[in-house]
Amino acid sequence: MKITTEQRIKMLEAHNNLQTMLTCLHECGDLWVSDLSKLESIIHDLHKIFDFVPQQNDEGQALHYADWVLNDKK
Repeated sequence: MKITTEQRIKMLEAHNNLQTMLTCLHECGDLWVSDLSKLESIIHDLHKIFDFVPQQNDEGQALHYADWVLNDKK
């Protein structure tokens, strides 16, 4: 399967939207716990399949709560 950069960017946007929803659901605490597990699994799969990485600050520390980015360091 070949994925274009444009497709990866669209999937990255979807990933970031899912991550925002997951954060909101964690904060609200009003949902089935199994749904949280499913959302976390999706986020993890997107990281792994599409090689998304957290942004880093100037000291190289990961900014996990910021939007993630494409890993172009390969």
